[in-house]
Amino acid sequence: MTINLNRYKNKQKEILNEIISDIKKKNNIGKYIEFIFPLIHGVELIEEKDYEINNIIEAREYLNDKFIFSNILDVLNLLLKNKKYLNDLMSKKDLEKLQSSITLFNYITNTNFKNLLLFRGYEEKLIKKIFIENKEYNIFKEILEKLFDNCPNRKTILLIESEMLDYSLKENTLKNIEKSSLEIAENLLIKYSEFSPLVVSSMNHSEVLRKSKEYFKSLTNEEYEIFSKFDIDKTILKYAYRVRGRIKNKIMINLIPTILLLGLIILGFNNSPTTAYITDKTIAILPTESCMPAFSEFQTIEEIKKTKEEEIRAKELEEQKRQEEIKKAEEKKYYTPTYNYIEPTGVGNVDVVNIAMSQVGNVGGYPYWSWYGFASRVDWCSIFVSWVANQAGISENIIPKFARASVGASWFMNNSLFRGRDYVPREGDLIFFDWDYNGISDHAGYVRYADGGTVYTVEGNTLNDDCSTHSYPMNSAYILGYGTPNY
Repeated sequence: MTINLNRYKNKQKEILNEIISDIKKKNNIGKYIEFIFPLIHGVELIEEKDYEINNIIEAREYLNDKFIFSNILDVLNLLLKNKKYLNDLMSKKDLEKLQSSITLFNYITNTNFKNLLLFRGYEEKLIKKIFIENKEYNIFKEILEKLFDNCPNRKTILLIESEMLDYSLKENTLKNIEKSSLEIAENLLIKYSEFSPLVVSSMNHSEVLRKSKEYFKSLTNEEYEIFSKFDIDKTILKYAYRVRGRIKNKIMINLIPTILLLGLIILGFNNSPTTAYITDKTIAILPTESCMPAFSEFQTIEEIKKTKEEEIRAKELEEQKRQEEIKKAEEKKYYTPTYNYIEPTGVGNVDVVNIAMSQVGNVGGYPYWSWYGFASRVDWCSIFVSWVANQAGISENIIPKFARASVGASWFMNNSLFRGRDYVPREGDLIFFDWDYNGISDHAGYVRYADGGTVYTVEGNTLNDDCSTHSYPMNSAYILGYGTPNY
């Protein structure tokens, strides 16, 4: 991989004094932008084709050059001092060019970037050569925060991730998708990549879960059929199945490390249509959680705030619609199955509830799934139930150790200790939920108490990936029934 930076160095020797002088005079500097802040190949904003960055390795070499980086620092520090005159110094399009270049530089100087390159299959010798630590690289993060409201250029990140994925995966992920559906598939990948934590980002786990749930719910049946054929981590497919309530048994899932939630590549369709900005590339982006600027139009802070307000309103409407659906579901008459049961003994178990309540606020479930023996996070509602019972000294003959709600519910049914929704639960009884109305438990927790037609619970692995308390109508269609341990 031959890198030649002389074209930049020679040009910067000519214009550096002029650009610094113009910034101080508040003159427009748009004509200089691409000579100091080049854009990566593929960004449609590029005008000076001879001065585009060909790949991420060349971008790192560009920053490693002391002369070039010194020029970058001089210009950026001046821009920070004169940020209130930014609209005088650059046009809207020039600002977007600067945003794209800074996004590139900030991304490739991230502390995780070296490990990403290794994982993607780049040669270690090459990485060692180009990866130089420099605390002054923090200037790029500062510029994004202060000049662009912490909003990276999505198109730029898309191109970086696409380049890296070309190195890592060889198989044709979309080989089972008909060409007529390829355009739909590509759009699905773009939307999916907006919440997929491909690398360490500012998005916490609960935020990823929330965004992914919204995404899977929004899919049409046709889109879901296409998505189910993607070669991605099986955990994601299982979660999609939970949200959608169905999945095709014939799906073949090739495992990839759980550190990745996205492993997608499009090869072999040499004559098939692709999106306007990418050809034969895998698409995956790492956005900033708080801001998603448009691909081709620079957004002012006011526009971004307006977009955020619209997103909040959309979420409120979605929540309102969800509550209406829940209300309608509650009003329907569902068949309540009956079970053979042994009348539970005692009044319940206050210790179990107290221990469960002491965990309210825990996020992520690490103490529970690690205790169970898992090396990384799994769905942990049932594990939480088992952990609490263990902490209370309850024998597994009374409350079994189980990691799946369906397994726990089956145990109580098989031991004649399961009651339906018509039962008034005791403190410390286990509550099992059936979100899909298919007779199979999807979630479990503990009953705190029941009063006036309402059951109050404490549960783990809830919507925000935490331990929290909840309440439900006792005739809720979501309640499958109760496990009644013989305490």
